[in-house]
Amino acid sequence: MHAPKDQKTKVLHMTSVHNRYDVRIFHKECRSLKDAGYDVHLVVADGLGDEERFGVKIHDVGKPESLKDRILRKTCAVYKKAREINPSLYHYHDPELMFAGIRLRLSGKTVIYDIHEDLPKQIKNKSYIPVPMRWLLSIFAGFLVQSVSHTMSANITVTEYLMKRFPQKKTALVMNYPRKSETPEIKTEWTSRNFDVTYVGGVNESRGFFNILNAVQKVRATRHPHLRVAIIGPQDKAVETYLAENPQSDWLYMPGCVDRDGVWDILSNTKIGIHIPHRTPQRVTGNPTKVYEYMFAGLPFILSDFENYKAIAAPASCALFFDPEDENGIAEGIRKLLSRPEKTIQMGLNGKQYAHDHFTWEEQEQNLFDLYNRLLTA
Repeated sequence: MHAPKDQKTKVLHMTSVHNRYDVRIFHKECRSLKDAGYDVHLVVADGLGDEERFGVKIHDVGKPESLKDRILRKTCAVYKKAREINPSLYHYHDPELMFAGIRLRLSGKTVIYDIHEDLPKQIKNKSYIPVPMRWLLSIFAGFLVQSVSHTMSANITVTEYLMKRFPQKKTALVMNYPRKSETPEIKTEWTSRNFDVTYVGGVNESRGFFNILNAVQKVRATRHPHLRVAIIGPQDKAVETYLAENPQSDWLYMPGCVDRDGVWDILSNTKIGIHIPHRTPQRVTGNPTKVYEYMFAGLPFILSDFENYKAIAAPASCALFFDPEDENGIAEGIRKLLSRPEKTIQMGLNGKQYAHDHFTWEEQEQNLFDLYNRLLTA
């Protein structure tokens, strides 16, 4: 670990969108920088007030009243608060803060743009935008992000695929792997775990929510009538409507958002993980964090049969791959994993060992430290 020469070097992270305890922003980057000796500040817009947690000073500019309010007013409030704090380095995480980043650069500030997602591909997948507009907005977004990235002091991406699209001399790769030091030991015997299948992540149709339900019901209708499922994460309106019209059965546990410790508690009481998002431009090049979390939890899991997913899990022999809309195949995969405990447990152990060897945040944080040191000593 390379600590800053000045142990009181003030650095600031900015987000108008993410949760204040976002895993990547807060638990990984901010906490790692604090542990390395920086004076770390985080500006958020969630209405939960100011606080200091794990030594990170959190500044809240208030919760937006609407999407329009967030984009038009809260981005300005985040910018103003950031200028008020006046750090040596600014690090922002949302596309809607790009113009704040440009203003900071025009003022001679050192600024990092942390690019979490492929914005043009995200836009192509927005069902509420008319199809012709999606393509136009996607092209414009691609041009805008590219242009802005050239004006920043540096950029960070979360995947090698994204990194190749930005100026190489200005872009660092900091992948979104779990912290090995925070991964709990799983002590519950596999056969005694409460949940047979668990999904963690955003809960909506494009991430396979209805496919998971249908596949599970097929399994329950045959060999495993007592199968229990946990689906953890924020639910979109379509899912909320479905749950209101179809009251939850005792076999389906859907608590919504759960804190980090709660997620690990559920994974430690799970037999099989699942992640079967639909085939969209964004997903077939993405790098799903929950796959690494399943591996660290020692879970075997079922995945969409995308080549980028296979590249992560196939070498570890810890997953089965299916077309995300092949509900019969997914159901058969669940049956197979549940019916051969010894082999399934070994798959989980394979994944855990492989993740510890290849996918740790403790290795990735060094890329973050190196970038900060370079920018702050230039």
